[in-house]
Amino acid sequence: MYKNLNIIIMVGFMAIGFNVKAEEIDLSEISISANRVATPLADVGSSVTVLSQEDISTSSESYVIDFISKVPGVNVSQNGPKGSTSGLTLRGLGLKYVKVLVDGIDIGDVSSIPVMANLSGIMLNSIERIEILQGSQSALYGSSAIGGVISLTTKKVAKENTSVSLEGGTYGTVSLNLEKTISSENSDILVSGSYFSTEGFSAKVNGVENDGYSSSRMSVTGNYYLSDENSISISMFKQEEDGDQDGYDPVSFEFVDKDDEVFSNDSVGVAAGVEMNSGNIVRNLNFNFFNIDRFYTGPYNYQGTNLEVSWQEKRTLDNGSLIYGLVADNERTLIEEVSKEINQSHIFSEYIFSDQERFGFTLSGRASGHSEFGGSSTARVNVSYKLNGRTILRSSLGSGYRAPSLYELFAPYYGNSNLQPETSVTADFGVELPLVYKKGSLSATFFETTISDRIVYDYDTFAYGQSTEVEKIAGYEIGFNYKPNLRSEVNLSFTHTVDGNGNRIQKVPESDLTLSANTKLLSGLTLSGSLQSVSGLEDFVSLPDYNIVSVRGSYPLTEEIEVYIRGENIFDTQYQTASEYGTSGQAVYTGFNAKF
Repeated sequence: MYKNLNIIIMVGFMAIGFNVKAEEIDLSEISISANRVATPLADVGSSVTVLSQEDISTSSESYVIDFISKVPGVNVSQNGPKGSTSGLTLRGLGLKYVKVLVDGIDIGDVSSIPVMANLSGIMLNSIERIEILQGSQSALYGSSAIGGVISLTTKKVAKENTSVSLEGGTYGTVSLNLEKTISSENSDILVSGSYFSTEGFSAKVNGVENDGYSSSRMSVTGNYYLSDENSISISMFKQEEDGDQDGYDPVSFEFVDKDDEVFSNDSVGVAAGVEMNSGNIVRNLNFNFFNIDRFYTGPYNYQGTNLEVSWQEKRTLDNGSLIYGLVADNERTLIEEVSKEINQSHIFSEYIFSDQERFGFTLSGRASGHSEFGGSSTARVNVSYKLNGRTILRSSLGSGYRAPSLYELFAPYYGNSNLQPETSVTADFGVELPLVYKKGSLSATFFETTISDRIVYDYDTFAYGQSTEVEKIAGYEIGFNYKPNLRSEVNLSFTHTVDGNGNRIQKVPESDLTLSANTKLLSGLTLSGSLQSVSGLEDFVSLPDYNIVSVRGSYPLTEEIEVYIRGENIFDTQYQTASEYGTSGQAVYTGFNAKF
C-alpha cells in the first residue's frame, strides 16, 4: 500500500511542479442529464459528475465500466476478463436501479431478471462525454432510476475528416477503431467502426483455461439542419460480442474452470430526433429503439426489445424555465418462446428557477401508467445555494420506483402478475468549497436511500413476491480536484457505504479511494497515473483488501499522430472483485492515435 501510494503522490507532485505560472480555471461546466436541458453545474442540486473528452483521453483504461469505477460513489465488480458480465453500483445500488443511456437510447435489457444494462462491452474510445447523475431520478427518467442515471454521449463530428487508433498488448489483445466524417452545407455525419479481441485469462480464479472475448461495433451519428433553428439528429449502432466463460459443474454445482461454455450478445440501437427552436420555446420529438439477443451454452436464448417515443417542450421564463413532456414506451421479450409485453405512458414536468447570483431551485414530477399494475407517481426537489467565496451548498430529495420486469411478472412458475413497483426515497446534502485562487474544489456529500416493497424471490412459494422489509443504504462521498496550472490536474475521490445499521453491503466496498494525477510537459509528453484502494468488500465471504495502480504516457510524434503506452495493475496485485472470479494481472498495452 505505502509503496503504491508513494508512486502516485510523486506523480501528483510532478503535476504540481510543472508550468507554475497558473491561470484562473473556468468552473462553469454544463450538465445535460441533471434537468434534461443544459444547466450550469453551479445551479444543479443533484450530485452529478461530468467527464469530458479531455478526461477520457488521459485515462489508462480501455472500457467505460473500468473508467467510471474511479468516480465517487461508483463501484464495479468484474466476473472475469474483458467482456464478462460486470456489476456496477451507484451509492450501493446495483444496475437494476440505474438507468443507462447511450445517445439517449435506454440500453436496459428487458429480457434480463430484472431489467439491467450491460456496460461490459462499451469501449472508451467511442465515447466523447459521460455524465453520472446520482440519487433518485425517476421524476425525470422513470423506472430503474432509483440509484441514478449514467448518460454516455458517443463521439460526434470533428474537424478532422478521418481518425485511426490501434492498440495491442498483454493477453494477445488487439483493438482497432476507425472514424470518418462526412460533411456538407446542411449536414454532418460521423461513421465509425471498432474491433476488439483478446485471448483473456480464466474467469475462474486460479483457473488454467483462458476465456477469450471479441467484439465489433459499427455506428453512425449525424445531424441535418433544416434551418438555423430546426434540425434532425440520428444515432445508430450495431454491436456483436462473442466470448468464453466458466460455469457450474452439473454434479457438484461448484463453479469450475470450463472450456466449453460460450456466450454472445448482439445489440442494435437507434435514436432519431427533431428539434424545433422558436426562441423562447424549444420542442423535441424523439424516437428510441433498442434490441438485444443473448445466447449462452445450454442452449439458452434471450431476446428483448424496447421502443420509446417522447415529446418535450422547454419554455424560457424570466428567471428560469419550464419543461414538460409525454413519453410512451413498449417492452417486449420472449419467455419460453411466448411473446410477452408491457406498455407504459408518462407525463412529466419540471420547473427550474435561478436568480443568476446565488439561489437555484428545481421541482420535478412524473405520473406514470403501466399496463399491468396501473398508475404511480414520483417527485424530486433540488436546491443549490452559493455562499460568499463561491462555496456551493446542494441538497435534493426525491422519490423513485422500479417497475417489475417482464420475467418477474410473466415467467412460468416464478412470475407474479400481481407485483407492484418497488418504491424509494432518497435524500442527500453536499457542500463544494473552492480552493485558493480558484484552482479547484473540495466537495463532500452525505446520502441515504430507503427502498420499500422490494421484489424478491420467495423460497417458500418458489415465485417472486413483495418483501415487507425496508432496505436502507447510507454513506458519504468526498471529492478533491486541484489544477495548479493549465497543464496539470490532481483528483481524489473517497466513498464510504453501509446499510441502515452500519453493516457492509454485499458486493459494495465499505471504503473505496481513488487518487489520480496527470500532467503535460512542455515537450508534449503527457503522464498520468491512478491508485485505487478498496477495503471492506464482501461477496457472501470477505474478500481481501487491494490496491491497484495504473499508469499511462503519451507523446505527439506530429500534430496528427500520438503514440502511447499504458499499464494496468502494474504491481501485479492478486485480487477479486467478485467471489471465485479472476481479475487481470499486470498488463501493458501500446498503441497510436492518428487524425487527418
